[in-house]
Order: sequence, then structure tokens, then C-alpha cells
Amino acid sequence: MPREPLSRPRMTRRNFLAQSAASAAAVGLAPFKVPSAIGCGVRGANERLSVAIMGVGQRGRDLLNEFRAAAKSCNAEITAVFDLWSQSRERASKAVQGWNDREIRQFRRLDDVLASDDIDAVILATPDFQHAQQLPQIVRAGKDCYCEKPFATDLHHGLKAVRAVRETGRIVQVGTQRRSDGRHIAAAKLLATGALGTLTHVTIAWNYYGPRWRRGDVHQFKERDTDWKAFLMDREERPFDPHQYLEWRLFRDFSSGIPDQWMSHMIDAVHWLSGETFPLSATAMGGVYVWKDGRQTPDTFQALVQYPRGFQVN
Repeated sequence: MPREPLSRPRMTRRNFLAQSAASAAAVGLAPFKVPSAIGCGVRGANERLSVAIMGVGQRGRDLLNEFRAAAKSCNAEITAVFDLWSQSRERASKAVQGWNDREIRQFRRLDDVLASDDIDAVILATPDFQHAQQLPQIVRAGKDCYCEKPFATDLHHGLKAVRAVRETGRIVQVGTQRRSDGRHIAAAKLLATGALGTLTHVTIAWNYYGPRWRRGDVHQFKERDTDWKAFLMDREERPFDPHQYLEWRLFRDFSSGIPDQWMSHMIDAVHWLSGETFPLSATAMGGVYVWKDGRQTPDTFQALVQYPRGFQVN
């Protein structure tokens, strides 16, 4: 994909939040309400949904299992698999092959997936930095999409993706956790009654001890097995690096690590339960304190976020 020139003003911590809210409002993002789970309804055999999955790494394979559990009641089936890595494509295709009577197509080029008129919807589980660049192409091709979080890692790409969704009217759902969890649904209803009194402070902790997101098979991965240039998309060109490809969560060009992977879920839950949309201020810090193995994103992270209603989140 050719690099799209972006005009980016110098961003400071002071003007970031104000610009984010103003930019979101300009495209109709404020308030941006996450839709509730979409009901499957009853469809005949001729109305069966044809779904392609894009990105079948570890998370993509998890989503395939989730899809299979709901496929029959929703009258939907996986008909195509897209991944730049040949091994992932072949492994996922083989796993899905017995689920229905249709031949599972394998795609290596995004354009080929989008050009297939018989594909109704896409499960987007590619690396985080690719979501907001691929989503506009998906919806403009007339396909609905379930998009893994985070929706975007770049504000400018995110705004363009929101605009594309608004303009096309396609159904898009972002996969933040807990939205369908009965306990959190009940908690949201309880907080809405005011039974807990004045909300002043929210504490969230997510702990894991281990070299998170490192992979043991990275040295078996060869450049000939994928399309390195297509993987980079608009990122600066560089020599092939299997660590950056398979362990992209550890590198700043592709992910912020803990905020992308975990905090996105937690802040979404805070917004949902509190009814807030944008923070008033935020400060954060982190570092690589334990796993000094070449990673760039922190292994330890803390954020303090303040909201207009008068409460803070740690």
C-alpha cells in the first residue's frame, strides 16, 4: 500500500485532549456510542452470511472458535481466510474446512478479499496499527465488520475510519471485552440508579508476570513466508525483522503495548459504567523495568485519568 502523506501539527500533552475531542466532534464521533450486541435474527439457507476472517494469528484463531459457537444460530459461515503469512493461512483454512460444505478460500492480498462480491462481512483481527487503515477499505467495499480493539492507534487514521463508517452506513462493532458480560451489564444498571452514591475514584489493576507477547517460534519465521512490505503499510521501510512481525506488540511503531492491549478494555468499561465520554486530563508513565529483552513498549505502566464529572481513574 502506498504511503499516504499526512499533515501532522506538533502535538503536545497540553493540546492533545482538546484536539482529540474537537476532531472527534467534527466527524460526528461525540458522543460515540458502542452498539449493543447485534441480534442474529432468523434467516433462510439462501440468506446465510458469508464471512471472511482477516488475520489468523493467535487472537484470530480465538475469534474463529467464538464464531463457530455462534455460527449456527446466526446462520453464518466462514468462507475465506486472509493472512500475509502462508503458515497462518493454511493452518486456519485447514481448521475451518470441516465446518461447512463450502471450499475455504485463502487470500494473501486484501484487494482480492474485498473484490469478492459473495463475502458479506469481515472479522478484522490484524495487528493493531493496521485496523484503522484497513477498515475504510472494508466498509467502502460494502462489507460489515467486526473489528478487534483497539479501533485505531493513530488519531488521524481513526478519524478517517470513523468518517468512512458514517458515510457508508455499514455495521461495525469493536471488540472491547465485557460488553456482553452479564456481571458488567448488571453493574452498569446498578450505577445508573445512583445506589453507590458519588463516584470519586476508580482503581483498575491487571497483572501478569512473564515475558508477555514474546514467541518461541520467531526464529522459524522467514521473510519468504510473508509480505513484509504489505505488513508495514504506512510505517517507515526497514529490513525484515521476524521479531517486529510476530511480536509487534512490543514495538512502538506498531503498538503502545499495555495501553493498546489492556487499558483500552478497561477505559471502555469505565466510560460505559459511568456514562462519561472524554477525559478532562490524563497523565501516564511506564518503562521496561523487568524484561530487558529488546522490547520498546513498557512492561510496567500506570495512568491517572480525570473526568469532567469529578472522578479519577487509576
